[in-house]
Amino acid sequence: MKRQPVRVLDRAVDILEYLEKATKETSLVELAGSLGLDKTTTYRLLSSLCDRQLVFKDPETRRYRLGAKLLELGSATARQWDVRRVAAPFLQRLRDACQETVGLYVRLGNSRVCIEKFEGLYEVRRALTVGRVQPLYPGAPGKVFLAYMPREEARSILASIHPIRFERGDWSDLGQAIGELDLVVAQGYAVAVEELFPNAATIACPIFDHTGHVAAVASLATITSRWSAQREAELAKMLRETAREISAACGYYSGDDKPVASLM
Repeated sequence: MKRQPVRVLDRAVDILEYLEKATKETSLVELAGSLGLDKTTTYRLLSSLCDRQLVFKDPETRRYRLGAKLLELGSATARQWDVRRVAAPFLQRLRDACQETVGLYVRLGNSRVCIEKFEGLYEVRRALTVGRVQPLYPGAPGKVFLAYMPREEARSILASIHPIRFERGDWSDLGQAIGELDLVVAQGYAVAVEELFPNAATIACPIFDHTGHVAAVASLATITSRWSAQREAELAKMLRETAREISAACGYYSGDDKPVASLM
């Protein structure tokens, strides 16, 4: 029984892949026959895909084709891969300069995922895993995503995971979390010390696209034995400058670190 959702997902993907290869709109009977599914199962899957706009059903012909939502998802994927390509040389240069681990994150719903990393040059260093999905909060990269989204959306996400659990305890004051997001915007970066992992400290900065929205977040990750107020200031300055350069390369320009669109 536990594998049933996986089978359902596999079948839904099979439908999408079949429609992607089809040269014309496809009927329910054609889909079911080609994929070896019964018509009831196929209809149920198609209905769910249509509800999510992943598949479109022509009301007159009652035949199916790929939906408009896939265009949106494809565009988002293209943007993410583009920012990765643009950011990579800047991030590698930053890693070489500070010798700490550098990462690049994009938002995935109410989570974040690392899409690029350059590991630090110290013998003892923080490790990042490309493709790893983590929550938006706690952690410095996720705080940046939350800080630059509309406050009601951020509050809703934080409320859904309240109380917020840290590596060393819980954060039960939701207002305190919102207040920290305001500080992130004010100073242009977020900090997390031992929030997700012991002996870990991270700084993160936003990368804006040409519309002024946060396209990705760059991070510097170190260990607490190399952490101090002075080191924070040094790393924050380096990371902010790098993030500013990447943003400019992505077509963003502003006189300060504020996004074009006010989110406060």
